[in-house]
Amino acid sequence: MRALTQRSLSFLFEYLLLNAVRQLRRRESRFHEAHLIQALRQEVLAERDQILARKIATPVEVTARFIGSLQIRLVISYGARESARDGP
Repeated sequence: MRALTQRSLSFLFEYLLLNAVRQLRRRESRFHEAHLIQALRQEVLAERDQILARKIATPVEVTARFIGSLQIRLVISYGARESARDGP
């Protein structure tokens, strides 16, 4: 009778231990999933913030720079050829 109760207690202990391990694995899995979801959310928000923070150059600035560089080239290539003698 005593051997039967010891065996029963042994099985009960193993069952409880196995059940605890299973519950721990389920909790770890849920925590891991929640962590992945949070990391993805943070990544998406960071990407959105980068898009919003970009500085967009206006076309007027780009055109002004382009024209300015053309003017400099014209002045260099068509520099003063004759000096003013008597002036106006």
